Amino acid sequence: MFPPCFRNFVVSCAILWQPVVIVSLLLAMTVGQSQAETVRVVTFNVLHGGPWSGLIGNGDDLNERLEIAVEQLAALRPDVVALQEASVGGNTTSQVFGIGWLDRAITSAIRFNEGSHGPLDFYSTHTSRDDCQLRRVAELVGARRGPLPAIVAGDFNTREDAGAYAELLGAGFVDAFRAVNPGTNGSTSRQLVHAAQSTVARRIDFVFVVPGANGVSRVLESRVVLDIPRRRADGTTLWPSDHYGVLAVIEIPTNGAN
Repeated sequence: MFPPCFRNFVVSCAILWQPVVIVSLLLAMTVGQSQAETVRVVTFNVLHGGPWSGLIGNGDDLNERLEIAVEQLAALRPDVVALQEASVGGNTTSQVFGIGWLDRAITSAIRFNEGSHGPLDFYSTHTSRDDCQLRRVAELVGARRGPLPAIVAGDFNTREDAGAYAELLGAGFVDAFRAVNPGTNGSTSRQLVHAAQSTVARRIDFVFVVPGANGVSRVLESRVVLDIPRRRADGTTLWPSDHYGVLAVIEIPTNGAN
């Protein structure tokens, strides 16, 4: 487990609402001296409500939904959180490394310096249904392959039976949820935020692990999260978003890195 003192340092970055919106909520972390460490990752599409929601509406009760999400995130104690559809301004992150402005339309990245173990790269992405975007994400990640694995998380708008998903697996991407839940549905999308019951019908939110030169990471746990609604005093129901989140606990091999 990464040292608790690093869990409280949070950096947020955002791009204002666009057809593809990327926001990363990133927690600084350090790899210790043992031969393997764990990292807890969550990906979550917030359902922003659009750029004008503050003027013409409330973004489907956005503020209250954020309260619900924060409560549930706090209980999960993630090291890194990838958020989609969550903007706080018009400035993009200054922490993107080696990615041109066009590629930033589909993914954002941060590189954690892990000393002698090498860099640990984390990518947050929100792609459309365009297979070319997923191929480009795979190219970007593959071009920066280092000794430690890379983690790619986000809303891919792509199902498991799609050709683009198979291409990601062929490029070495490991679907963390499916690795430990081979027979579980795991749907994450199409939740009606005011529905009395669950309405999700598709699994399109993923945490992928891409092996580094040190070897293959091990997924210790992965499950659907941020899937508990608030039952209000007036008898109505409110869900955190129209997406559920995904948690993955990943063991990072650190032995042999220079």
